Parts: sequence; structure tokens; C-alpha cells
Amino acid sequence: MEYAAAGTESGEVGKAGEEFPYALLEFGAGAWDWTHANSIDYDAESGSYYFGLRNPGAIVAISRHSGAVREVIGGVHSTFHTADGSAEFFFHNHQYQLTKAGIVVFDNREDEPEGSRAVELSLDRENGTAEVIWQHRPDPPHVSRSLGEVARLPSGSTLI
Repeated sequence: MEYAAAGTESGEVGKAGEEFPYALLEFGAGAWDWTHANSIDYDAESGSYYFGLRNPGAIVAISRHSGAVREVIGGVHSTFHTADGSAEFFFHNHQYQLTKAGIVVFDNREDEPEGSRAVELSLDRENGTAEVIWQHRPDPPHVSRSLGEVARLPSGSTLI
């Protein structure tokens, strides 16, 4: 739901069950909830809300005005794919930030020995392609099993 500054309800944005039926989503066997929506951001340029869905490994953009899905980054419904056809860009994603090139994401990757990371994807919306253009993993590896934040600073540096 979106609320006006006065605190009154101004409209429903969308419902995960309508756009992504439960039976069509794939998520880990030990998942204790369906989407595990853990972040929301608004992009004024596109007029979209971006929702981070941890368990399906996706970030979904929904039009503020129509409620329609504009794009899905990652997961089984991804509108973006790598050159080899993959759409697994992150695993158990948390916070993210849109960038001029695409998006930078905190990627928990909690079950991998390489540990958590920050990853930036270049997104070509015209062709529906994505490419990893930057990533950082701590050395030695560290796993953040919950939470996580990434922010591109005005200087161009990235806060993880």
C-alpha cells in the first residue's frame, strides 16, 4: 500500500500472489516463507517501486500508476538473462540500489564457501540482457546469513 503524507491510504501497489502465483515460484527447500520480501525502493525516473524478494532471488519493478510488473531482475521470471541464458544473478539478495549502468545488489550467498558479496549488473533493457560488471567479496570470505546493505556513494565508492 502507498500512503499519503497525511497518513491516509492512497492506493494499493500490488500483491505478490497475483503477479507471481505461489506454485510457479522456485525457492529453497528450507525456506520458511514464500517471497521473503525484504526491501523496497522507489525510482522516480521510471515511476516504479522495486521490491527485493529474497527466496525467489529476484528484484521486481512494479509501476506505481498501473501496478503492472515492469521488469524482474533474477529468478525464474527474470526479464534479463546473461549471454549464456542464465538468470541466476544473486542468491538470497538483500538491499540494492539502481545505478546508471543497472543495479548493485548485496548478495548473501549464504550457502557458498566464497561467502557473501556485492555485485553490480549492467542491464540492457532494450535487449533484455544483464552482465556482471563489478563484484566484491571479502578476503577471507565472510557469510552474512541475514541482512546486508550496499550503497553506491556520490563519490563512486561503494559502501557494503
